[in-house]
Amino acid sequence: MGNMGNKELVEHIFRICKEKKYTIATAESITGGRIASAFTEISGSSTVFTAGVVCYSEHSKVHSAGVDIRLINEVGVYDEKIVAQMAERIAKRNVADIGVSTSGRVDTGKVFFGFYIKGILLKTHIMNFNEKEIKSRASIQHDATTFALLYILDVLQKI
Repeated sequence: MGNMGNKELVEHIFRICKEKKYTIATAESITGGRIASAFTEISGSSTVFTAGVVCYSEHSKVHSAGVDIRLINEVGVYDEKIVAQMAERIAKRNVADIGVSTSGRVDTGKVFFGFYIKGILLKTHIMNFNEKEIKSRASIQHDATTFALLYILDVLQKI
């Protein structure tokens, strides 16, 4: 799976979702809509992909993704609790079975991922993409998008 490009990853996720009748919604900050874009490149993607929002600002995390402002005031926007809420609430707001969310900082390379699957699990994950070398914004966004797709595929294959 490691050599698979994003297009192949999304096609594989798409097939599993169609088979299991799962739908996906995304709330993306650091990935800037790249996950949603990867899904919408597939013909017939509306049968699986319901919605995607790019919620870069604190305001949009609250109003577009449904994050509780009190939680942001408590932990800040870069936190596992934030991406957990983003993933669950974007799914529920868009009647999707799966919610995927991303948030993070390019300067530190620290990216938070939220994954929600209705009635099954809510997981978060943290990756540091600057661990070995300082990377560009585009590189971190690409790596974070690929990681999210790999993670979705991995979870889907296990349920």
